[in-house]
Amino acid sequence: MDGGDVAASLEAAHDRLVLSFHCASREVPVGSFQDWCLSALETHLPFDSAFWSRTGIEDGVARLYSNHRYRLPPALVDAWQTFQDHDVIGKMALASPGQTINLSSRDVVTDRDLLEQIVERFGIEHVMATCLVDPLTSLISVVALIRGAKGPRFSEAERRLMQRVMPHLIESYSANRVIHLMEARQPSTRFDYVTAACDGEALLHVASREFSRMLNAEWPTWCGPRLPPALAKLLPGGKHAIFQGERIVVHLEPVNELIWIRARTKQTSVELSPREIEVALLAAAGRSNKHIAQTLGVSPFTVRNQLAGIYSKLGVGARAELANWLREMDYGEPHRFVNGAAVGTVRGTQSVSR
Repeated sequence: MDGGDVAASLEAAHDRLVLSFHCASREVPVGSFQDWCLSALETHLPFDSAFWSRTGIEDGVARLYSNHRYRLPPALVDAWQTFQDHDVIGKMALASPGQTINLSSRDVVTDRDLLEQIVERFGIEHVMATCLVDPLTSLISVVALIRGAKGPRFSEAERRLMQRVMPHLIESYSANRVIHLMEARQPSTRFDYVTAACDGEALLHVASREFSRMLNAEWPTWCGPRLPPALAKLLPGGKHAIFQGERIVVHLEPVNELIWIRARTKQTSVELSPREIEVALLAAAGRSNKHIAQTLGVSPFTVRNQLAGIYSKLGVGARAELANWLREMDYGEPHRFVNGAAVGTVRGTQSVSR
């Protein structure tokens, strides 16, 4: 085909690629989604290898969070450690977010060791790279397609195709993680939650606009890409945790390799204090006032008054109704709380830990 035919063919590929990405986001498992997308892209835009990295700017320094390799050997990771400060291609992509750069490594790399140890050793001769910044999490995604010395160099039509499909590629990746996260667990509660997902290092992978708005309501200076420290410190426990702030309530729960985050606006009229939650959980588990008093180190009279206040606040009249309310509020399973109270499993002979 001549140049015009190639360009027309690539333009026609755009719609098919975009549709395939979004359809796959609902069907392909999280762990294999990146490879699936790169394989689909390769059918219309041939390349030899690729990488898909996620970075962020923290304290003014670019930090690499993950680097998904596609037909690139593990040895590249170790070799790259020596030369990462000389990554001129990566710096060019970061300097032009949203724009696909198209170049040959030998045109921009002047370091002879870098040419020998990276470009020649791993066949990174011709590169197309696109950088996109998520405005909600500040996470930076970079996808680079690579051809070896046998080429050919990527064409301008191929560059335009990649630039057009990249936003769809990144958005479908985010949707893939959210969809499968939601399918893993979706409780029925009385509140409307907004959702996000992070990893064990508090790095946000996906977030809705409303989720970012809620976090800013609680922490006005927060901007990502990691959770605020008050939430991040709850992650190492490996179980369902709840944060109660001045304006929001946030649930954090491990699901597969990620942490599922749900946030809602705090409703003062129906929120319980950490101590009230301790009392309520024990009462809903069938503990007597005397047992609750011994567990918490208070008098039965105090427990009776606290339960009366809880019933009045929630509009319930019995422990069975209280138990139903706790389940709807997601307090019916093991939790950890901030603000001075840590609530453990209230089953069998276990009780509230302090």
